[in-house]
Amino acid sequence: MRLSRVVIGGVGAVVALAAAAVVVTLGPVAHAATAPTAPFDALTVKGTHANPLLPPGESRVFDDSNSTITGGAADTGGIQLSVTAPQGAWSAVVTPPLGGELTVGSTYPTTTVSGDDTHAGFTLTGEGHSCGASSTGTVAIKELVRDGDTVTAFAVSYTYDCSPPSVPIEGEIRYQSQIGYAAGTISPGSIDFGPQDIGQDGTPRTLTYTSLGSEPITIATVAVGADDNVFLIATTCAGQSLAYGQTCTITITPHATVVGPESVDLVVNDNTGNTGRLVPLSLFGKVGAAGTFYPLSPTRILDTRSGTGASKAPIGPGAVLHLAVAGHGGVPATGVGAVVLNVTVTAPSVGGYLTVYPTGTTRPTASSINFPAGWTGANSVTVPLGAGGAVDIFNFAGTAQVIADVVGFYAGNDDLLGTASGLGGQFQTTIPGRLLDTRQGFGALDPHGAVLLSVDFKDAAVNANVKALAVNITAVNPSSGGYLTAWNGVGNPPLASTLNFDPGRVVPNFAIVPTAPCNFAGCSQLPMMGVYNGSPGLTDVLVDLFGFYDNSSLPGGLRFHPLPPTRIVDSRTGLGLAAAIPSNGTVAIDAPGTVADNNTFALQFNLTAVNPTSSTYLTVWPAGLGLDRPVVSNLDPAIHQTVSNAVVTLVGNTNGFQIYNLRGTTNVVIDVNGSFQTGVAPGGASGLAPNTASRTRRLDPAPGGTARLAPFA
Repeated sequence: MRLSRVVIGGVGAVVALAAAAVVVTLGPVAHAATAPTAPFDALTVKGTHANPLLPPGESRVFDDSNSTITGGAADTGGIQLSVTAPQGAWSAVVTPPLGGELTVGSTYPTTTVSGDDTHAGFTLTGEGHSCGASSTGTVAIKELVRDGDTVTAFAVSYTYDCSPPSVPIEGEIRYQSQIGYAAGTISPGSIDFGPQDIGQDGTPRTLTYTSLGSEPITIATVAVGADDNVFLIATTCAGQSLAYGQTCTITITPHATVVGPESVDLVVNDNTGNTGRLVPLSLFGKVGAAGTFYPLSPTRILDTRSGTGASKAPIGPGAVLHLAVAGHGGVPATGVGAVVLNVTVTAPSVGGYLTVYPTGTTRPTASSINFPAGWTGANSVTVPLGAGGAVDIFNFAGTAQVIADVVGFYAGNDDLLGTASGLGGQFQTTIPGRLLDTRQGFGALDPHGAVLLSVDFKDAAVNANVKALAVNITAVNPSSGGYLTAWNGVGNPPLASTLNFDPGRVVPNFAIVPTAPCNFAGCSQLPMMGVYNGSPGLTDVLVDLFGFYDNSSLPGGLRFHPLPPTRIVDSRTGLGLAAAIPSNGTVAIDAPGTVADNNTFALQFNLTAVNPTSSTYLTVWPAGLGLDRPVVSNLDPAIHQTVSNAVVTLVGNTNGFQIYNLRGTTNVVIDVNGSFQTGVAPGGASGLAPNTASRTRRLDPAPGGTARLAPFA
């Protein structure tokens, strides 16, 4: 008896990587805990787009651990393999060209069934399904052993264009073979994310890639196509080699950009064939409310001095006050993702800080407002709502009276659509600019006087749709202690403070101020705000603009993504910045991936100056966009003071921003509480794609303004 064995290649000898596409889903058949060993019986089917054999993206890997596999000779000198598995029966038949024979080392183009003079025949059926008569492909004969007319072993690699034109199915066929093979599955084989709000990151889903062949899988790249921003990828797979049973993961975050369906193939290039594995991804974009802003007239919801919103007592050392926010002060009971609070501390017994964070979450390593003993001051705090629609306020040391005024909120879902609240506004950025400096020929505000400020964006369509301004308001050298209140300028100012000051100090605070149509002569219905001096003395006032909120009718808008306070910079420890900022110095900071991604255009954070060696001011502006340092200030610390202020800043194309320090040296701490990402343009498209050109287009110049004194009794 004569045995003839001819073998060509091994799995390591043929590694073809391409940028085409193929997908796989782990079927319900269990596999062995250890890798297959020679001789190998196997059938692998690496799926692709929709075809008669498998759903889109699904694949199969059958071996002796999960199936019954038989093989042998077929008619006219061919070979065949049969698989019986819980999923159903599979069959593969290869026949030589008419009048010829299958030769090891040869690759044949194929037609279905019996082939012809120039084509081998190849037919693959599975689970009750078969391909059409026009199916074409290739078979590569790697091993073929005969004992007379009996076929005792074979190894074949195949491609099968089951429903041309398409990306072909690929796979391996083994019967009592000595040649190994690489195979694997991706589970799930496709993901439909369903309805997704345009411009918002949806809930991530994770794919698991499992190696199931006798040889390792080598993964070259994982991608969804160049500049694709609809499905964002984080993966441990790229560049990995996976032995049998090993896995890697691919996490997909959907980010709809237009109303209607969007789809793309995730492509995983590996050594299991000539084309990449495809995982079809899809979603349906819709206009939702999440991330839009709803301004409110400042309303007090907490005052520990009077018992408003909590017990009538200061917050003690290491204590946490639970503040109910949803359903209070104009904040709806449902549908709210984050709120904007103006938090004021008064009469602290020792120096310390407060941290405001969502109820029911772990208190972060971050501060929301810093203060010395005996100080009265405020800071704007944007914070996600936690359990029960509440936030927690932690006091580090001593006792402190705390006041909170709610000035607005961001939608967390679509609950507010169809209600009186409707759709909120998107954030529009401008180059930072100074709207008002009463020191420049205007004159300090009188005791209990106010200034009404109209703002002209040089575009009638913009002016008509401004609903709130994002500004930094600074009291400069007041002659006595007191406070400023910012409001829309209509009627009397509300019973709430925007910032508090002591005589002779420079005190800023960030504020989101609702606007109203201008009601004094010569302002032509421009958006208007007011600043009231609630002190018995004079004070100069600065107003610096950093952006505005519209009614979601303007192009280029952004939506807010809240975060629990997240520390990204602490120059005292070297976190994010190696040392203190020097005198007349500028530092550049790139926000890490924990708080910013490819769709981030602006950040909101709490900036703290720690123990400056001289009284100074800090200015924040985007890096990498070719902008000169703007004539604005974000924080004005006195010598040796530790003080905070909220900041909203554009970021450059590496999510970078810059900080300038006028004099002395100062350490800084930055705690991020959210990002602004691509919003929805009129007509239901994503506002702007995250690329260099769009970031530049978003930089509208700062508008001009006119001011008028308005005394109040």
